[in-house]
Amino acid sequence: MSSDSSGEFDEIAERITEDRGALLTALSRSDQNALSTTDLRRQTDIPSGSMNYHMDELEQLGLVEVVGQTEGSGRIPANVYSITELGQSFLESKSWQSFPSMEYVRRLEERIDGLEQTVQEMQDKHEKMVDILEQMQSS
Repeated sequence: MSSDSSGEFDEIAERITEDRGALLTALSRSDQNALSTTDLRRQTDIPSGSMNYHMDELEQLGLVEVVGQTEGSGRIPANVYSITELGQSFLESKSWQSFPSMEYVRRLEERIDGLEQTVQEMQDKHEKMVDILEQMQSS
């Protein structure tokens, strides 16, 4: 892979959100080589209101392409997407592999929540100590 590809992948990585990463991963793991937005929504839990926005962004980046539409029975047909060679190469690149995993992010969020709770407990204890000292001084 050339350094130009690496630089291009770094630029792409800056625009890949957690949701877009989940969509790319779902497409790359599909046995059918293509998934409708309905199937992608089921696999990723991304709200329908956000789906088209994310897929448009991925398409503009050249990572996915529309390969068809589902047949609708009284409803609007859903686009069917496939991951492109560029999209697959991106997922295999160091730019993507250096992207933090969802599990890592989840663990960090849990750690942050725990630290916030500890800080709050320490602040509460500090306030109690200040109150006690003030009472002792006024006595």
